[in-house]
Amino acid sequence: MRKQVGLATCCAFLLAAAGAAAEEDAPSGSCGSIETPAAEPAPSYSPPDYSTDQEGATAKEAENKAIDTWTKYQQEVRAALLASRSPRDWALSTLVGMPFDAAGHDRTEANAADRELLSKAATNAPEDAVVQWIRLWRERGFDHPDVPVRAALRDIEPDNAALWMDDLNDAAKAKDETGVDFILSRMAHGQTFDNHYALVNGALVDAIKRFPAPTDAPAVSGLAPAESGDAIAETMAMAFASMYAFPAYQRLVDACRFDAGSGDGASRRNDCGAIGRLMARNGTDLISVRIGEVVLRVSQMYTDEDVKFSRDIDWINDQFSSVMRGWDEHDTQGLRHFQRWAQEANELEAMRATIVAAGRPASPPLDWQDTSLRFTEKALEQDKVRYQELHPKSQ
Repeated sequence: MRKQVGLATCCAFLLAAAGAAAEEDAPSGSCGSIETPAAEPAPSYSPPDYSTDQEGATAKEAENKAIDTWTKYQQEVRAALLASRSPRDWALSTLVGMPFDAAGHDRTEANAADRELLSKAATNAPEDAVVQWIRLWRERGFDHPDVPVRAALRDIEPDNAALWMDDLNDAAKAKDETGVDFILSRMAHGQTFDNHYALVNGALVDAIKRFPAPTDAPAVSGLAPAESGDAIAETMAMAFASMYAFPAYQRLVDACRFDAGSGDGASRRNDCGAIGRLMARNGTDLISVRIGEVVLRVSQMYTDEDVKFSRDIDWINDQFSSVMRGWDEHDTQGLRHFQRWAQEANELEAMRATIVAAGRPASPPLDWQDTSLRFTEKALEQDKVRYQELHPKSQ
């Protein structure tokens, strides 16, 4: 049986990533005044014939043919986006290209080409949110990131605290404690925390749909033709966008650690409490929400209301995981979920809507036992151990 990667698999991957982010010790979707114009029509495109005769082939040969089919198709999509007249398509092409030459290869030249292309796209579409956010995402992986790219987006979204994360990481890496204090203060005054995953992912889905996939691909079995194309686009877009969308959060967590014995970190507690609560309540992706809970915990600024809110999220996560296990690998229910995500521009709200659509309650019953509590004594003890690892002199 061929290995398949579909919507349920991608969904499980994202849930696992959010869970790992929340265990860091072991670790509204608007764009302000940015406009999001529709991409210009791409050049005419005829999908190549990828059909293969598998009669008599071994299972391994069939699997390798399938891999080759998908690799070629993805390369065709990237080439078509590069050939477009749309700056947005140029930017989107830099998300699609990475998997083909990343494993074990020097990406210096490829990164330089992508960076030049992103600069060109940004210059030609300064008001396109998709282009500007892709450029920010990709800059994280380049040597000597272009800091003005961050400042330009902050001018457009001044209340989005997520736009300070890369500066915080730079300051913490440089051991610039004054800089860290300043950035935490700026983040604490934010009103939103949005990495715009849904915005960029949605644009990538729309772009991929313009280039039909092979009709005999195993990943579309069981769905009607139109739904097959949608499922392939959703799966591909999520796989690519998820590689770039999220900044590193560990330095934020470490910067917010408070030690009651020594008082170390006390001056940052108020700011960290505000940041953690902003992420937990207003984060538009589950990873940011979970990290927000961790920030509240390590700064010891959480309240009973925060614990209750975390329990509600655990319920949604638990019920969604249960619903998802009932999906076939390419079930239309998975497709409907990602359509909700695009509409809501908020992962948690899409999960809530999906469990309600499946007949599950949106909130946990009083007698529900939460096995994933984030604010237990055990978690607090682990925080103390981690603090001592980071500050051995205070032992």
